[in-house]
Amino acid sequence: MFDYETSKHAHFDAACRAFALAHNLEAVAVATGMRPQVLRNKLNPEQPHQLNCNELLAITDYTEDARLLDGLLSQINCLPSVPVNNATPGNMQLCALNATAGIGAIAGQAVSTESMTSARRTQILDRARDAIRSLSVLAYTVELPEGWHAAIKITGSWNKLRGEAYKTEQQALDDALEHNRTAESRLCLKTKIYLAQ
Repeated sequence: MFDYETSKHAHFDAACRAFALAHNLEAVAVATGMRPQVLRNKLNPEQPHQLNCNELLAITDYTEDARLLDGLLSQINCLPSVPVNNATPGNMQLCALNATAGIGAIAGQAVSTESMTSARRTQILDRARDAIRSLSVLAYTVELPEGWHAAIKITGSWNKLRGEAYKTEQQALDDALEHNRTAESRLCLKTKIYLAQ
């Protein structure tokens, strides 16, 4: 059904190196039941030892850093991991802000004249993966039965939806206009509702 093709680039190896630089491996090793030197060896692509699936899951769970998992997915040409357990109506604003911040940082890097170092490349890819993850969680949340109501609630200063659902976009717009009768409010709210759908 799907064609999972292994990438020629060493995405997982790069993720292992970046992870090793970003974390205190002694603390991670102790928390996941490994000796620190064994973990260092398993994160070093030049060593014969490799992480197994259970170790990868334990490390990701402990550190809350999806870099290794994303590297594994990149190795088979897949998009980054998306933790749907974070998909709650209360997280929608945070997801939108994180995605916007990530895209802004990438835009800043796009116009930069600095040379593309390994560290800079890793930073850009981390931001891109975080932005994709945030947008995916946001979209997943809006698709939840309670997500649509939360999307309308958090986009405006008005708070009409207390257990009642709007049947049409026009009904939502009429209520918003009643609250704030300006053309700017109507356009802004219409855009926000459209994006939330």
